[in-house]
This record gives sequence, C-alpha cells and structure tokens, in this order.
Amino acid sequence: MAQPFEVLHFREIYGRALRRVETGYDQAFTVAPINVSDPPRESARIVESVRHQLVDILDYGEMFYVSAEICQFLMEELVARMDTKWVFHFEPGDFPTRIGMVYFDTSLIRMPTILAKTKDQALRGLLWGQLALDPRDEAGKTWLVPGSYSDSLSTSIIGKVIYSIVDSIKPGQFADRRFERSQDYRRRYALPWSTRHWLPIPYHQRFDPNLLNDQIDNSTWGNGEMTPEEVKQDDQDAVTSVGTILKLLLAWTAFMQTEIVGTHSLDSVDHDKVLSREGRPPAQVRIVVLRRYASAPEIKHMVDVNWQYRWKVREHYRNQRVGPGRSMVRRTLVREHWKGPDDKPQAHQDTIQSLQR
Repeated sequence: MAQPFEVLHFREIYGRALRRVETGYDQAFTVAPINVSDPPRESARIVESVRHQLVDILDYGEMFYVSAEICQFLMEELVARMDTKWVFHFEPGDFPTRIGMVYFDTSLIRMPTILAKTKDQALRGLLWGQLALDPRDEAGKTWLVPGSYSDSLSTSIIGKVIYSIVDSIKPGQFADRRFERSQDYRRRYALPWSTRHWLPIPYHQRFDPNLLNDQIDNSTWGNGEMTPEEVKQDDQDAVTSVGTILKLLLAWTAFMQTEIVGTHSLDSVDHDKVLSREGRPPAQVRIVVLRRYASAPEIKHMVDVNWQYRWKVREHYRNQRVGPGRSMVRRTLVREHWKGPDDKPQAHQDTIQSLQR
C-alpha cells in the first residue's frame, strides 16, 4: 500500500538535520561545488549557500511522491529504453515547478558506489533549485538562488541544480570497516539519508553525463585513501550514476506532463461536513493523486459551498491549449496566488502530489 505521507517524514527529518550547523554542513559539503584551490572562506561560503538552498527547497518546494509500482514502471518501461541515450537537454517548462522535490518509495533505483559491500545504494529522492548567473558580475560563475520565488533574479536564471539523496549505508555494510569506525562515518552516515550528487543543468544546452561529471567532482567523499583501481572505478560509478539520474529525470518529467489531477482529497460536500463537524478547514495536508486521462464522461455536482477560508495555489506549470483550433499545447507558468472569498481568513496547506495507481 502506497504511503504518500512518507515524503512528509523525509522532509521533516532530513530538513531538521540540514538546519543544524554541524550535520547540515557535512551534508552540504559532500556535494558543494568547491575546488581544492578555493580559499577557505570562499569554500565555506559555497557550502553554506548549498545548505541554505537545500533548506529552502524542503521548506518551500512542491512535494511529489512516486509509489514503488510507478517507480518500477519508470525504470523498466522508460529508463531501460534509454540505454543508448547519452545526450540530454532540459527547458524551464520540463520541470513541474521552479523548485521542489520528488520522493521515490522504492529501493529499486540503485546508484553504484565503492563504499558499500553491495557496491550500490538506493536513490531516495531528487531535489531541484534555481541556478543563476553570479549577481556580483563575476564572468562565467554561477550562483545558487537561495529564495524560492525571487522575481528580481528571473532574468539571470540559467538552469536548475539537481541534488540526489540516497539511503545511507548501514553499519556492517561498508566495504572498508576502518572508515565505518571513523568520526567521518558518524557525522556523514548517522542519518537515514545522505547527499550524493550536485548536478548543474543549464537550459537550452545539450550535454552528456561525462560533461556534467567533469564540471564538478561527483566521486565518493570520505573514505580515505583509494588505490588507483578504486579511483578509476569510483569515477566510472559517478558517470553511471549521473547518467541514470538524467534518464530518470527525463522519464519522470515527461510522465508528469502526461498526467492530470484526478480528484481533490475532499469534494465540496465533504468539505462542508468537516466544517460543520469540526468547525475548521480540512487537514493541513492534502494529497492530490495524479491519474491518466480517462474517456469517461465528466460528472459535475452543482453544490453551493459556503467557503470559510482562502487557500494558496502554489506556483506550477500547466498545459494550455493554444494555436489554430487549440491544436497545440504550451507549458505555461502559473504564478502563486490566493483563491477563495476575499473576506475570509487564509489557511495554509501542504500538498503532496502522488503518482500511484
């Protein structure tokens, strides 16, 4: 049985760890795009910007849940068919929201690693944030947008940053038992999940996993000295992982664009029942189940609802019919706005968009 509330558990526990300076710094340091030649102060600034962006994504981003059944379909029916695909490109409308996270409720999606005895670990989620040109006018440098909806930076947004979150390696499952007993392990893998990749994805450009991996070190961090053979295998693991993530991202975003919102968790009649019975709006978290288009006729119930509050519609993309005879579809950005009677109080709700059968 799919449990969409798992994504709330993930957001709460992992977000709490990121807000703590010690654990949050370690998680951000693992994926921060720093170079050994960077001054210590600059390196610390980059790590903190990564940490702040991760926190912002968890706090303000839209949440997407993918059940184990849908994950299996994505991997076996879509990703598996992309074995020969090695060149990718993404546009702004390919992502369902400007910032957000998708949680995969399965251990089927494996990322190779030399750290574990099994030689791999499960991909648990992907987070995406905004990537912009550096506002300090430093040529060629990028900047991680810390805010969720910063219109002042809209002209300098050049792409997305993808963060991968994997299941931590459990005690006894490390290939190097010495590392398991080290302080690095206790800080890095004490959480159920850990950061793994930092992928800058520019819009309007064609790229391959090797190019992304060369731009930033996505190899293993924290296992001490490696032999030349381990370094070679670690580099190959990084390229393979990046390729899998890009294929999965392409398959999931395409799959999202073929889905529609099926039903609200509460219809109008149920909404009024909750108000009359409990004297308050429905639960603070609503789950929207995404289903495929159906050919069945639409049934409408004309109900006069006495709305008791206003609700926020988060920023999102929608498929809008345009052109002659409305024959074409254009991805249109819908800005965040409030709905409901102007004289009613505002009610804040979290929304989980769940992909399940």
